[in-house]
Amino acid sequence: MWLFCDESMDTLDHNGDGKADGKDGAELDMMECPEPGTVYQVIHWNSSDPLMHGNAMKFYSFKDYEEGWFLISLLWTEDEYIFYVNGQESWRTDAGGISEIPSKLIFSDEVNNGQAWGGDITKVDPQNLPDRFEIDFVRVYELADRE
Repeated sequence: MWLFCDESMDTLDHNGDGKADGKDGAELDMMECPEPGTVYQVIHWNSSDPLMHGNAMKFYSFKDYEEGWFLISLLWTEDEYIFYVNGQESWRTDAGGISEIPSKLIFSDEVNNGQAWGGDITKVDPQNLPDRFEIDFVRVYELADRE
């Protein structure tokens, strides 16, 4: 479950402030689960350049992760990102600067896509497949002006 903008993949100064940083676009991973029971919450910016690529991450361990539903949330303000799991704040950060670029919301299950972090689906015990990712509802709100 993530927010993505194409601008997060380059090192250009999209907002004209003279710097190439997270303000120019960021990938916001609200939930990555490459192994059972752990949620990775990650921010990436300047992803196309290994020398400038920035990221910050937090790990959240689930208890009884196979039981019931989980509520994953992100509050994106002008000052920071605040991540939540089941209504409890799990991470608060302004790493890289807060993106000023609109993003699209993506729900995906990217298995064995050549990325080492996702693991190799061919090595999963067949008794654990098929797996599923169910979404009960999605809500997106725009913050009201603070003035």
